[in-house]
Amino acid sequence: QIGNRVWADADGDGIQDAAETGIANVVLVLYDANGALLARTSTNAKGEYYFDSSNGVEPNSSYFIAVDSTQYGALGLLVNGTNYGFTSVSETSNDNTDSDAVFNGMIDNVPSIAITTADAGNNDHDYDFGFTLEGGTENNYLINPPHVTITPTCIGDGIAVIYGPNNT
Repeated sequence: QIGNRVWADADGDGIQDAAETGIANVVLVLYDANGALLARTSTNAKGEYYFDSSNGVEPNSSYFIAVDSTQYGALGLLVNGTNYGFTSVSETSNDNTDSDAVFNGMIDNVPSIAITTADAGNNDHDYDFGFTLEGGTENNYLINPPHVTITPTCIGDGIAVIYGPNNT
């Protein structure tokens, strides 16, 4: 069995803290090493998810676990009427509490985790996805995006709007 948790990383540090809650109803997808879809599952009320042999998981095999592209787009993760941004990947040595997902471009341009299962009989519940709260509802996010500075700037005869983190 593989999987574990999708959680709201309130402080954005990529580490699950005691008060940080799981995110329910996130759809996660399991792909084999060649990118073939094997299974889908949704997180429970605690943000937990799991894949096992009934989903095609075999010992000593490579897989990708990814957020379903129907819930992840330009605004981040949209679930339960709330937008979440992608948290930083933690550099902690405690794999039980860090965010493991990255954007590697391999799977639908969504956060994913590349894994290799262990020998038969071993469970690995260390595959976690952290997301930061990014502005509340979808409409609020569109009107007031987080981490973006909007600066009108005169360029030649017109005005350009430069936007992005740190005006870049």
